[in-house]
This record gives sequence, structure tokens and C-alpha cells, in this order.
Amino acid sequence: IIAFLDAQKIGAWLFTGTEWLTCDPNGTYVVRETRTVQQGPRIVANFDAVIDQAGKIVGVSDDFGRLEALEKQAQVQFAARAMAVRSQSYYLDFVALGVDKGLAVRELSKMMGIPSSQIVSLGDMENDVSMFRQVGFSIAMGNASDAVKSQACEATLTNDDDGFAAAVEKFILPRVSG
Repeated sequence: IIAFLDAQKIGAWLFTGTEWLTCDPNGTYVVRETRTVQQGPRIVANFDAVIDQAGKIVGVSDDFGRLEALEKQAQVQFAARAMAVRSQSYYLDFVALGVDKGLAVRELSKMMGIPSSQIVSLGDMENDVSMFRQVGFSIAMGNASDAVKSQACEATLTNDDDGFAAAVEKFILPRVSG
């Protein structure tokens, strides 16, 4: 996967259970990810020494159309070994087969003792579909693609239009109030 991303001239990040690593501290979206995860990356010359600790590999690009095309290519090329799906228009995530948000929901459901049928999920990208399939009620954000929306029970407004709040008001509160 790293060789595939390198050949395509796409930035690569590697996430372990405790940190994220990059070879390029000035790469695309490094500042944004640092803010998001509230932790800077560990800078490495290459990923050779940590590749066996990878929980997720992410291809990073500000060329959204190219990353979308590479997503389709990667899904074919790595179908037997990994799931390749964009988690944002600028991130192409690679995870081991079966390791996805659906698994996270199942595990959290068990840990918290909450039946998955009582869980609501909201999402906007293809990597959220596995989560939709595990919960009792799923809501696609308005900025989701039609393919993602078709996998959800309902759709709400976009992220920019306070879709989360709208979903809570329209779909969640009436279920718990009545």
C-alpha cells in the first residue's frame, strides 16, 4: 500500500494504536490533522520499522478527483487484503478487512451493554456505511454522496448547515421523548 501511494505521488501516513507517523512534516493536511487529533506526527524517514504496527494507512492529497479515482483502483488492487475507502475527500484510508466502523459499533455495544438496535449513527462518507449496517437507526449527512445516503435510514442537512443538530431535533429527540 505504501509503495502504491508512493508510485502515485500521494502522501502517506501510518497510524498505530498510539501515534501517527509521516515522512513529510510539511505535507498536505499535516497541520489540519495535528489540530484534529491534538497530537503532532512522529516524523520518520520511512515506515519500514513500524509497518507491522499499522492499524491504518492513509493516502493524503488535495487533488480530490484524483484521490477518488485512486480509491476505485485501490479497491480492486487490494480487495483481498484491505479495505480502501475515503474518509474525507482528501483522505484515502486503508484498513485490514473487517476492521471498520461497524466493528467499532459492535465492540462498543458489547462493552457498554447497549443493544446495537438502540444505537443511532450519523455519517457522511463511504467508511460510515459499515456503521450504518450495525445500528438501529442511521442518518446520512446532507453532504454525503447519494450512494451513502441510500444506505442510511434518513438524511439530514449538511455539516455546514448544522446537520447534526437538525438530525438530533428531527430524528432522535422525538424517539426518546415519545
